[in-house]
Amino acid sequence: MTELDGITQWFTDYLQWMTTSKNGLEEREAKNNHGTCWVMQVAAFAHLTGDQKLLDYCLERFKTVIVPNQIAADGSFPQELRRTKPYGYSLFNLDAMATICQILSTPADNLWTFEADGRGIRRAMAYMFPFIRDKKKLAAAAGRDVRPRMADASRQFVVRGPGT
Repeated sequence: MTELDGITQWFTDYLQWMTTSKNGLEEREAKNNHGTCWVMQVAAFAHLTGDQKLLDYCLERFKTVIVPNQIAADGSFPQELRRTKPYGYSLFNLDAMATICQILSTPADNLWTFEADGRGIRRAMAYMFPFIRDKKKLAAAAGRDVRPRMADASRQFVVRGPGT
C-alpha cells in the first residue's frame, strides 16, 4: 500500500463515520453552518476518494436542503444572524457554500448560478458584500448593537505610541 492509498483509505473510513455515526448525522441535519460544513467536507473527501455516489448526494442536498433552508429571500443567513457573532458566522457559511459550489459544479450543473425560488450563492454574496466592507452594518441589519461589546473589548487593550 502506498502512502496515497493509506490517506485515501483514511478518508474513506472517515466518510463512512460522517455518513453513519450519530455525531455525523446530527451535523448533517444542523440548520446552520454546521450542516453546510458537513456537505462541504463530505464533498471534498468524496472527491478525493472518488465516491461519485456521495458527490451526487452532496450536490442534491445543497440544492434541495442547504440553499432553500439556509438562504433567505434577501440572501441573508437567518440562522447565522441569530447567533452571537452574526458577521463571522454569516461569512463562514458563505465561504463554506462557495467551497461547495467550487467542488461540485460541473458544466452541466453549475451551482454558482443555481437558484431555488431566487435563493442561491449569488444572492448570498450580494447580500454579504456591503457588510464585508463594513461589518458593523450587519449587526444593525441583524438588529444588534455591537458598540457595547466593542467598547468592553477596547478596554482590554492599551494603545501605545511609537517607542513606548
